[in-house]
Amino acid sequence: MIVLFIGAGSVVWHGRALGQDWGNRWNERQNYKTYSGQRSTVRVNEWEAAAGPGRGERFCSPGQERELLELLNQLKNPGLGPKDKIGGASGVRRKYRIARKLRKYDDCRARDALRELISENACEDRGEGDIICVKWAAEESLQVIDSAKDLKKLVPASPLDEQEKIIRKYTKRPYKNNFAVHAIKKYLVQQAGVKPDFFVPLLVELFPAYPQTEMVARQYRKPAGKGLEKCLTASEPDRVWWGINLARYLGRSEFLAQVHDIAFRAKGNIDYSDKTGVAEIQIAAIGYYREFEDKALKYYRAVLYSDFVRGREYVISGIKDLANPVLLRMLKEYSTHLEADKTTSTLLKERLRRKIALMEAARR
Repeated sequence: MIVLFIGAGSVVWHGRALGQDWGNRWNERQNYKTYSGQRSTVRVNEWEAAAGPGRGERFCSPGQERELLELLNQLKNPGLGPKDKIGGASGVRRKYRIARKLRKYDDCRARDALRELISENACEDRGEGDIICVKWAAEESLQVIDSAKDLKKLVPASPLDEQEKIIRKYTKRPYKNNFAVHAIKKYLVQQAGVKPDFFVPLLVELFPAYPQTEMVARQYRKPAGKGLEKCLTASEPDRVWWGINLARYLGRSEFLAQVHDIAFRAKGNIDYSDKTGVAEIQIAAIGYYREFEDKALKYYRAVLYSDFVRGREYVISGIKDLANPVLLRMLKEYSTHLEADKTTSTLLKERLRRKIALMEAARR
């Protein structure tokens, strides 16, 4: 058994970034707490920030007092808790289990314990790439506690405006509670068939990259269109990018003009100083055009005569309908234009000549 304690520096496992190791100060923190069977008060000295501005103490619920105290005592006294059947006692596995159990308690002591566990970067390599870290379980448990009251209200019986308020609270970027986000995603899919006019637009708008979103959007075409509109007018480049690609996968050609305006005429809500993000959206737009080449001719032409070199190459190489005479005529006209253009690379001109030859051969 190998137990890893990660100190200052950064290591990434399973896509999770681990920060500095502050050490286990659980015993030290007991000096600030008093536990009793009554309503408990936690004195906050260096931890006052967690209580909110201007507050020197927090009150903890007496509910489930006994079970909670047992878990907290197991953290203080490793000998009290259960031991692993294989490999003996493991401090990491023991704390991992306790962290998951603490999610049951909406209590400031449970929150404090979880924050302490999060600050520890204790991990265990169980072999063959199977690594567990206490921080992962503690973070998720704290998210479960933080979102529990809201998620209990996210039920069909709740008013729709209240449901939307909860949904938007947790889906603001960047996400701060991944547990709630996943629960909301699942709920939207479940309710899509119950009230599609309400839930489908939200699903498409908020989760365009989710595989089940495409399945739902195919089934409920009209409400899905409202969600796509929201995606395309979003301020986050990745949401716009996914909106364009989802429209492409769904075969929705009605957004061609809007997509071109956003990608090439700076008429969207994204930050157009983000050149990398804009370029990715432009490439996605050209890929979208490919699905509707007969309707996208003028957009192809606009890209070819633009300064977007990467886009011009992408248009030329990506034309799908090789036997289309209108597209062939467009490329020949563009080839004539390039002959007089001394600034265009010979490589692009050569690729254009090869594409024209390929299309001419396809028409014979």
